[in-house]
Amino acid sequence: MSAGARNLEPTMAKTNTSKTNTVRTRKEKPELPPAAPENPALETAAILASDTPKPPRGKLGAVVDLLRRPEGATIEAIAKATGWQAHSVRGAMSGSLKKKHGFNIVSEASDAGRIYRLAGEAKA
Repeated sequence: MSAGARNLEPTMAKTNTSKTNTVRTRKEKPELPPAAPENPALETAAILASDTPKPPRGKLGAVVDLLRRPEGATIEAIAKATGWQAHSVRGAMSGSLKKKHGFNIVSEASDAGRIYRLAGEAKA
């Protein structure tokens, strides 16, 4: 390419040289409509719904089913049923089932190893 084919000189941007003295004002926020009247029945239903944990589906549901059994379940039994490793089972119980779904999981030592079950479920 020849040097004359392209314009390589920098161009100057045009600027607005006229200054205007304008004062910016804040837009006023519109007033919010009045709050809807409270419905105690809806509040009670929401509280009850939040207190009862929603049963998970899939592999977590299988874990819950194992923990609901009267004899409970060991980490090894849950790992075999789900195909997970032991640390994944413990993480699912403490993270998802306890924190997210609100289940209360208790454990006790036995001859077969540590047995986990949902609190309030019947013992064998």
